[in-house]
Amino acid sequence: ERGIEWLSEPQRLFCTLYWLENVGYQDGFFSFFTQKSRMVAPWVSADLETVGAYEHKRLYDDFVATHHLDLYDLSCFDAESEAALEEKRALYPFDALDTAFWDLTVLDEYLAKYIRAHIAEF
Repeated sequence: ERGIEWLSEPQRLFCTLYWLENVGYQDGFFSFFTQKSRMVAPWVSADLETVGAYEHKRLYDDFVATHHLDLYDLSCFDAESEAALEEKRALYPFDALDTAFWDLTVLDEYLAKYIRAHIAEF
């Protein structure tokens, strides 16, 4: 299975933040950290800064730092059953993170500006 390493930097950034926004808005950050989307977790902070989404970056960085998450190894969220997964969910304040994220400007606005500035690289 191909990852996103083969994409250009602007394409990878777009995919990272598009994935964050879609999973974050639809299912929430718990899903972001427990599904395939977690493979882009290490890039999120830098990519948010690159597009100027500083409040999103602060929110993400604070959550990661407060809960000592290793973005290169999110196996702490692996679970053998739905019940075990829900137990892991209860350990973190994902609802508060989701609500704070939803209250911010949608990332689409930042991504649109970024794409226009890098259109030749898409």
